[in-house]
Amino acid sequence: MVSIIVPVYNVINYLDRCIASILAQTYREFELILVDDGSTDGSSQLCDFYKERDERVVVIHKTNGGLVSARKAGIVAARGEYIGFVDSDDWIEPPMYERLIRSAVKYQADLVLGGSIEDVGGQTVYKTNRLKTGIYDDERLQKELYPYMICAGNFFRMGIQPYIWNKLMRRELAYPNIMAVDARIRVGEDVAAVMPMLFQAERVIITDFCDYHYCARSASMIWERGNEEKEWNELGILHCFLQ
Repeated sequence: MVSIIVPVYNVINYLDRCIASILAQTYREFELILVDDGSTDGSSQLCDFYKERDERVVVIHKTNGGLVSARKAGIVAARGEYIGFVDSDDWIEPPMYERLIRSAVKYQADLVLGGSIEDVGGQTVYKTNRLKTGIYDDERLQKELYPYMICAGNFFRMGIQPYIWNKLMRRELAYPNIMAVDARIRVGEDVAAVMPMLFQAERVIITDFCDYHYCARSASMIWERGNEEKEWNELGILHCFLQ
């Protein structure tokens, strides 16, 4: 039913926590695709370690090509009807995918959106989408989601979190949009995939589930000095994308 894709590159200090949290999900009907993007720090061997011990784990070893190329390799191999992504230095709460897939199946949704938990500097901050929870389709997509998903009231306040990792999406929606992202993109790759999906989805579910732990660290691809700066950055990227 679900393929969970984790791009992996030199995250040996975080990878064990990430994989263990996925394998501990209360929802069990998934495959975990670990895409080793040419790691040199032992992450590759740890991926193989888990593959030997759990039949749900699939490992892809490839030469280094960046995050976008790793996501593409994962979705090409994915067999699930629904796709989820987890960054390899983050981790998730046990009920995350059970909650997301339950909403997707119950309401026949193309895209289910969750919130996130930001673990930064010893502080834990729960963040949900600013648009109301509920089912968005037909007229409600046109009147309540599209006009406010980029700017919800206050300037530079996005209505929808633009990240790919706190969502569950149908494969037929995710595949073409992930594959269309230029692999040379190093910042804003989530926006380039998520925004087209929102426009193409016939039914979107917004939930208030905060089960995804986003862990900001100085070695991450993006290091921001706070939530406001992060949203300015994402919106600037989105503006460039929409041009």
